Amino acid sequence: MIKQDQNQIFINADDFGYHESVNQAIYRSFKLGLIQSTSMLVNMLGFDDAVRIFLSDPILSDKVGLHINLTEGYPLSNPIKSCPRFCDESGNFIYKREQPLFFLSKQEKTAIYQEISEQIEKLRTAGIQPAHIDSHHHIHTEWPVFKIALHLAKQYGIQKIRIARNLGRQDHFIKKQYRNVLNIYLKYFGGRANSDFFGDLDDFAASSQIKHEKNKLIEIMVHPKLNSVQEIIDYNGNLLKDRLLVIIPEFNIEPHRSS
Repeated sequence: MIKQDQNQIFINADDFGYHESVNQAIYRSFKLGLIQSTSMLVNMLGFDDAVRIFLSDPILSDKVGLHINLTEGYPLSNPIKSCPRFCDESGNFIYKREQPLFFLSKQEKTAIYQEISEQIEKLRTAGIQPAHIDSHHHIHTEWPVFKIALHLAKQYGIQKIRIARNLGRQDHFIKKQYRNVLNIYLKYFGGRANSDFFGDLDDFAASSQIKHEKNKLIEIMVHPKLNSVQEIIDYNGNLLKDRLLVIIPEFNIEPHRSS
């Protein structure tokens, strides 16, 4: 954890399991002390490599969550392939979150429930009990998907779910209020909010609301990658280490040592 005034910050790397290059960037970020946790995609080409890394080094123990994916790649289960809103004729995920998703048909609810269940089970079968849940392209913040994810978190004993983005420059009033409602529901009724505030580094840099907060837990999302000379960068191409040091002056990089 990073202490800032009376608040605490943790950095989570999304997309572990996307492909081997991303896996290496995330693993090296752990080793360098740049991140404190990560979220794994189980239906992408880098999954087996990510599991190998996890099993090879206890530095990742209890620090890997499920990155629910309903928007990219190929699903694990069959029923969702018959839902044209989510998959094309070849069975690939196509949903892009271009419009809010307020309602699902019975068929879609059943299919999404099974798909997320199988994603959780694949992680558990690999020897990884998910420490938390979040999602690719924030699909779990769509209300009907959120309700399914919350139900499954309770079923599998997963205690933490990422809240909806509430740092930085906020969208128009309706979206802001929707996110507030979801976060309140998750915290007070679901009992599984993994932080009080959430956003990426740009959101954190632009935030004014946390300057006067105390005793809050803040999650910052990053997407480590390797550039052409094998340096760790964030999604915008800048060195992740430099971004962290500039945006969070209190950041203290402490490299980890493997057992």
